[in-house]
Order: sequence, then C-alpha cells, then structure tokens
Amino acid sequence: MKPFTKIVLLSLFVFFLICCSKESTTEPKANVVGTYILTQVNGEGLPYLAEETADWQEFLSGGELELIQSGRFEWEITWMKVELTGTTFAYDDGDGNYMVNGNTITFVPTSGDQFTGSFSNNILTIIGGLEDDITFTFIRN
Repeated sequence: MKPFTKIVLLSLFVFFLICCSKESTTEPKANVVGTYILTQVNGEGLPYLAEETADWQEFLSGGELELIQSGRFEWEITWMKVELTGTTFAYDDGDGNYMVNGNTITFVPTSGDQFTGSFSNNILTIIGGLEDDITFTFIRN
C-alpha cells in the first residue's frame, strides 16, 4: 500500500473514531429505551391514595411509560375512584419527545410543560411533570 493511501485511511479512521465517540444530548440512548411500569408514587406502593372525602377515595392505581428508540415517549396513568355506589376508572395519557444527557432524561410533551427524570439501574424517577407535585418511580419491564 502506498504511503499516501495509508495516511488517508488512517485519517479517515481517526475522523470516524472522533465523530462516533461524541455524545449527543438530542439522540436517545439505547440503554434507556423500553417499557417502564409504575411501581411507586411518592415513595409508596400502589394503589396510592391521592385524595379522599367522606364519600369517596381516589387512588393512582397503575401506569406505564414507553421510551421509544426514535426519541418519542408515551405514557398512561390509571386512576381508580371508589365511591359508595361503586368503583370507576379513568386514564390520563400523553406523548412527546425525550432527550438523554447522562442520567437525566428531558421530556418535551406534545401538550404541557417540559419536565425531567433521572435514570439509574433500570429505575426511572420523575418528579412532577406527569402530575403536579407527585414523584413517580418506574422500573423497566
């Protein structure tokens, strides 16, 4: 191989090595992609008693959050209202985009304000964002 060809190949190798090693805060990381199941609310197990009166109780009873490789996310939270006349269920849901920077995930929903979560050991913790002043703990399924 000619010396010029070796230099060009070495230069291309170094160029690709540098380009591929840069971390981007706009591209989702494969290590966070997956489906997460809600396991705790404000440090307590489910169902979580969110509100009650003398006539009814409202529980946050379940939830799921999916982080998709494309940088999109989707979530759904299940509420259960128990009254003297019976039990009813309601669902909150949403979607949007997310970005990863280290262990921090920034969520940009299609409706509502941006919020963040932290990721460690397959556990995703979100404070506020999905519901005001509530800490959600999700575990990757």
